[in-house]
Amino acid sequence: MSCVGDINRPNYRLKPIERDDPVYPYEDGDFIILGPECFAGKDGEVIMWRGAAYKRIEPVKNPDPYEDYKQ
Repeated sequence: MSCVGDINRPNYRLKPIERDDPVYPYEDGDFIILGPECFAGKDGEVIMWRGAAYKRIEPVKNPDPYEDYKQ
């Protein structure tokens, strides 16, 4: 006998649950809603959290010891 079902029993299926509260994350227009006070643009450039905007910046490059000490 399988854990999913056998010839004499149909497979079990989960019933969808109706919820009033949203399940995060979800898409809403041009934004991805990450949580109750947090959302981001689909392009990933800005995240808004509690009214403050956080923008993506270029990562700091690791120093190159060969180039830094050339004369």
